[in-house]
Amino acid sequence: LTADSLTGRETGTSGQYKAARFIKDHFIESGLIPASNDTFQYHPLSLKANKGGNLLADSTKFLFRKDYYMLSLDQQFVIKVRSVVHFDNPKSILIKNKKNNRDIALILNNNYSSIETLVSLDKQLKNNSGVIPRVVFIYSNNIDSVSCAWSRLERSNDPIISTIKELPFKTVWIGDTILATINKRARLKKQKKHTKALPCDITIPLKNPTSMIGCNVPFFIRGTSADSEVVVVTAHYDHLGLKNDTIFRGADDDASGTATVMELARVFAKARKEGHTPLRSILFMPVSGEEKGLLGSSYYTQHPIFPLNNTVANINIDMVGRTDPRHDSLGIREYVYIIGDDKLSTQLHDINVEMNKKYTQLDLDYRYNDKDDPNRFYYRSDHYNFAKNNIPVIFFFNGTHADYHKSTDTPDKICFDLMQHRARLIFNTVWELANSPTRIIVDRQPDLPQR
Repeated sequence: LTADSLTGRETGTSGQYKAARFIKDHFIESGLIPASNDTFQYHPLSLKANKGGNLLADSTKFLFRKDYYMLSLDQQFVIKVRSVVHFDNPKSILIKNKKNNRDIALILNNNYSSIETLVSLDKQLKNNSGVIPRVVFIYSNNIDSVSCAWSRLERSNDPIISTIKELPFKTVWIGDTILATINKRARLKKQKKHTKALPCDITIPLKNPTSMIGCNVPFFIRGTSADSEVVVVTAHYDHLGLKNDTIFRGADDDASGTATVMELARVFAKARKEGHTPLRSILFMPVSGEEKGLLGSSYYTQHPIFPLNNTVANINIDMVGRTDPRHDSLGIREYVYIIGDDKLSTQLHDINVEMNKKYTQLDLDYRYNDKDDPNRFYYRSDHYNFAKNNIPVIFFFNGTHADYHKSTDTPDKICFDLMQHRARLIFNTVWELANSPTRIIVDRQPDLPQR
């Protein structure tokens, strides 16, 4: 999955299709049944991109998703930047010159670009300075990561998106190139946070839709007495592709999850051949388009192969091959983050805990399952499209690390023994869901945005 010939598996590219064929061949060899007449489930969807429009700063063109990222806008707008304010602490903003205050460009350090900061920034500005800029630029040295995270939230209709769009300023994430252009126009004075600047015209365009075609790879094992019900196991097999002749291999994100789905499928098929057929069918479906905004899983839930009301649960696996700095600092290696397991069904939570206690004894970390988690991981991977349809979900995740969405996310850094350990927990949880006499019940109704 991380081979040179797949060039980073970007959605809609030949590398992604090569990966899809590789997965398909593995499923067929293992003895699974294609769930689609076309083998693949193609998903032609609209992708937010800036086809025909670029951000212009000082007459220089900058590319969407490469040099900058922004949420969808209702109309294009132009700002003549006359003042630039840099700050590292949003709680200590002081803007003395209120003249032409709507032409101020506020530049945040990426350390303060969390959702909480954006939501509270309006209040802080009013309290500390009384000045509201037209645009807030947030500097990031990884626009790819920013664009993937926020496009997922926007695609999933996360309520935080509406909150941010209602703020009195526009929010634009910028990389090194745009930051350098804005700074070049400013007459920076080291002693002052507020600096005069030569006017810098910045035109922020609309994001226009463009077409994109990806494909899910749905194969299944047919159940016996409860074969009308299905457990769906997913992982996204796409990644960021090739950028400036550098391959973003995505070994952990999410070749690790995809390989785990492939191995689970092989073992379940082997069990069936040996007479251990599950009561319920199990759909193994690596999906594409996750990095572009959960597109593949969104398409499946809008065009399900198995009826959604017969879908017992979705098990989603996204990054299970590494450890994160937090657990490294604690000296804990045998862990996995669990997200979403109790949002709709307490039984799903109980089953996973029981399987772990009985078979694997991993440290189950629920930090990111908190409804107030600023990372919003619950909304950012493919399980969320199932949760929106009242289907219980559980998301297995190892957390982020220094190589997240970078070209250095390579297979030599995968902890294969740990990945196998986590796969055993996932296997036993899926086994229990597929073989329990009664399907798990939905006994919780979380506050989800409407589709």
